[in-house]
Amino acid sequence: MDIRHLITCLPLSTVAAANTSAAVSTSSIQSFNSTSLVKKDGSYWIWGNLRQSVPTQMHGLNDVESSFADNLIQKKDHTVWFWESATYSTEAKVYPVMALNNLVAVYYDYRQSLALDADGKVYWPSIVSPGCGSGARP
Repeated sequence: MDIRHLITCLPLSTVAAANTSAAVSTSSIQSFNSTSLVKKDGSYWIWGNLRQSVPTQMHGLNDVESSFADNLIQKKDHTVWFWESATYSTEAKVYPVMALNNLVAVYYDYRQSLALDADGKVYWPSIVSPGCGSGARP
């Protein structure tokens, strides 16, 4: 039997699903957005914004589970961290955000951030300021 005949007889959705499954299972990327990605090993990678033209690992962040807007990272233990870097620099500083845990979503519009945790609490302005740690207000 000619394998090409078999493939052409399968519904298109079956072929697409098989291709998608194969691609997903071999990828080392857990999640990504336009300026960063989280690998399955918990490493965090960034690029762009006048810093890196190629993905560059941030060595100060390990065991990353997910990333959010406004440079917020949630680790696998559900602690939240903020990172920043100086303009034109590849160096980054990482700060714990003591008032936030178990993030579900973050909204950021270049003026302020709003964060939603798993308990349904919303935190607003200055949820992360270097050295502020507990500056979030529910």
